Amino acid sequence: PGGSIQHVGTPDHGWKTCVGRPDLIMMSSNNRLPQDDGNNQDCIIYGFGIGQYLDWDLEMANMYPHCQVYSFDPTPTALSHMYGPKRTIQQLKDNHFYIPIGLAHFDGLLQLFAPASGDQFTREFRTERNGQAGTIHIPVQTVESIMDGLGHDHITILKIDIEGGEFQVLEQMHVSETLNKVRQIMLEAHFFTVSSDNKSSRELERLHQLLTFHGFQKFHD
Repeated sequence: PGGSIQHVGTPDHGWKTCVGRPDLIMMSSNNRLPQDDGNNQDCIIYGFGIGQYLDWDLEMANMYPHCQVYSFDPTPTALSHMYGPKRTIQQLKDNHFYIPIGLAHFDGLLQLFAPASGDQFTREFRTERNGQAGTIHIPVQTVESIMDGLGHDHITILKIDIEGGEFQVLEQMHVSETLNKVRQIMLEAHFFTVSSDNKSSRELERLHQLLTFHGFQKFHD
């Protein structure tokens, strides 16, 4: 109600987003968040896992100049993109902030395995490296800890693209009831299992169960 589905970002690196009234989407019945028409400082947008693609975050900051947009990613890929030759950090508007912290289901350091080729660091939960080379440790926090640190009591839009960590993150947000403080969630699911008949996935079914429990409804596949 009051919003429309729009592709935000470049064709290759954008996300389907409910825009127009970013607060009026998938609101849990027990939430009482500020009404926002895009001209309210209470509009808070978090984007986790930017890598070298900041397109969505930049466009959201441009579309909603009165929203506060926060982009999070401490990986070497993101740091190089922000502070390297392209100096992407200089493209950020006054309402757009980059924070080199990762998202996880705990506060501390998270080990990431570097792919054998390419420059993307991915989460790896297997006991063996599976052909991957090298590791790094990045600082991570829960959504709740990050919100506390920034002084936020709600999130208008939460985008999660963290290479497999989304399942544990959403479980933690469910237990801590942080999901009740979020209006819209967009996420990319990674490394989930599929049944032998290709009709179901235990991990995706659990995600759907958690989000439905907190009053969310799917607006795009």
